[in-house]
Amino acid sequence: MKHVSTPIAAYVSQLLFCRISLLALLFLFSCGERSNKQELRAGKTNSPRPTKMMLRKFKADTSFVRGLLPISGDTLIAIKGDGGISTTTDAGKHWKTTHGNPKKVDYLFINDIIYDNHRVLWGLYSWRGIHEPSAARLAYSYDFGETWNWETFDIHTFFPVGFYSRAGQPLRIITQTGKVYQVHDLKGQHWDFIKHVPNLDKAHLDTTYREGQYNQELFDNARYKFLDKGQLLVRDGIRWKPVVTVGFIDRVSDVCRCDSSLYLTAHKDAINPSPYYLLRVAGGQVRHIIITNEGQNHLRCDGKGRLWVFSDFGVWQVIWGTALKKRL
Repeated sequence: MKHVSTPIAAYVSQLLFCRISLLALLFLFSCGERSNKQELRAGKTNSPRPTKMMLRKFKADTSFVRGLLPISGDTLIAIKGDGGISTTTDAGKHWKTTHGNPKKVDYLFINDIIYDNHRVLWGLYSWRGIHEPSAARLAYSYDFGETWNWETFDIHTFFPVGFYSRAGQPLRIITQTGKVYQVHDLKGQHWDFIKHVPNLDKAHLDTTYREGQYNQELFDNARYKFLDKGQLLVRDGIRWKPVVTVGFIDRVSDVCRCDSSLYLTAHKDAINPSPYYLLRVAGGQVRHIIITNEGQNHLRCDGKGRLWVFSDFGVWQVIWGTALKKRL
């Protein structure tokens, strides 16, 4: 019998064909999706993965330096911001970091470092708390930083805030009341009063209003004073003697004399954004300007007359007075 196609039969046939095609497509899509998921789990797909950037682990910044101490020759010690110290014996070409693991008993966290005339290395942790309790303790090392011992202070009677002596001198510290003491032993347990420095008496300055107090900054244990109008002064006995006036700065981070020149790290708060400068001053004038990284850039001069800059971003050596070379 010959089959004759009708409109209804054709319609049913087309409907069945569409349904079969749709099921096939769904099957293929489902298989492809399962395959892609399996490949994603196995890490075999070449297609972009949106979660890749979210899961990427970024390397922590370990450049933060709290302090820098030139010892002698090419040896320097840097205080790491997250704990520990880094030492170089070849002027910053190679560094060795120790005592930086907070999970170990030899973890060292300090914010100032110095060595004395007995070649004892001293580290000070001093914190004037706002939301956390205040604290002050002294670390000392007889083996150039390999091992450390601690002495904790009663801050209600003795609150040191920094070292007052220079490297190679008998150890002196200054308290928050501006009193200078010299150590009497090699463990930091006994101290002799030396003098009172009114300009560094933070306890008095914080509770007493003085005209001009809040538009000046003191550096190098109050040897230098900077006024926010751009004037830098140096103490000459009981008087202040002008050194230089720099009209394009109104904030100074540090002042350091090195190799017959005076250096300042500075910027201008009144301009945003403001460049951050390293300025070399000689003969009462700015002789050279280097643009530095933004932030609190501090200065140290070593025994060979080389200038070093350190900050949250690392350590640099000043080369020929005209350029910065990253060292840490």
